[in-house]
Amino acid sequence: MLYTLGQVDPVTLVAGAAGPVALVLAVGSLIQSASGAGQPPPARRVRRLCDVMASWSRGVTEGPTLPCMDIYAMTNQKGGVGKTATTINLGAALAEFGQRTLLVDWDPQGHLTDALGIPESPDGRTMKGLVLDEWQGDAHELVVAYRERLHVLPTNMDMFLLDKGLYASQAREMRLARFLEAFEDDYDACLIDAPPSLGIGTECALMAARRRPGRKSGLIVPVEAEDSSIRALRLLLRQLGILCDTMREQVDVMGLVPSRFDVRDGEIVTSMLEAFRGLGEPPVIGEIKKRTDIRKAWREKKTVLEYAPKSEASEWFRGLAKVVLAA
Repeated sequence: MLYTLGQVDPVTLVAGAAGPVALVLAVGSLIQSASGAGQPPPARRVRRLCDVMASWSRGVTEGPTLPCMDIYAMTNQKGGVGKTATTINLGAALAEFGQRTLLVDWDPQGHLTDALGIPESPDGRTMKGLVLDEWQGDAHELVVAYRERLHVLPTNMDMFLLDKGLYASQAREMRLARFLEAFEDDYDACLIDAPPSLGIGTECALMAARRRPGRKSGLIVPVEAEDSSIRALRLLLRQLGILCDTMREQVDVMGLVPSRFDVRDGEIVTSMLEAFRGLGEPPVIGEIKKRTDIRKAWREKKTVLEYAPKSEASEWFRGLAKVVLAA
């Protein structure tokens, strides 16, 4: 197998071939690309290559296990289904279980950023600017450390212009996926709070959560226990099928999460819950009932696991996190 120095990611090279020749080529590629840019080699990639060399020194030659980030998109074009609350609290549960977790506020409405009391990213240095190549800075500058192991990529008011910019861009469906590659070495899990629409922003989130070798990914779909949810789910799955055929990619639907319901609300709620449970595919992987603790935590700019760690709601999100980790 031949490799052209300066044209291949050294980490990808090492992951794809085990042996001293591959290592020499990888180091050469890393140094050459860095010197050409007038900068030292990126520290994160140097650390990964050191990990590889250490594994070989121990006699491990079957291809090293390299750090990677699992990506999940919280998606439903129907608003008011608990999508943002599920993103925040599932992320908090994953962080509690030791996962370095990144939350991405991909919704122009910015509910996730606001719910956690995080300032919007400054004008001129935004996620939209990087995704559309309007700003050439370091994506890590945008990250806000909300809590230990729980970090956030906040939104900015300019996200309302994102769709317009994406439609005018090449390879637009893959823009978010390419942007998130900058964080592959830094996090174990990434949760994307997708916009409540069937537009290009949602398609970007779907492609970011596409199936990738050696990594876990997929869609988590919060749904409301009412009649209109079935039609909304059908539309989402139809869009997903068309997009996958067009892009020649595969996207898994991990499951449904009925949210914000109270069985005391009557037959409509209970019948819809039974309908969701009876679907089989996609399966129901968690159920989040209405609880005041969730609303109070939102008002306090906290996750429910921090606000009420022993509450029923916190246990529901921990249970959902266990399903995600076990997938």
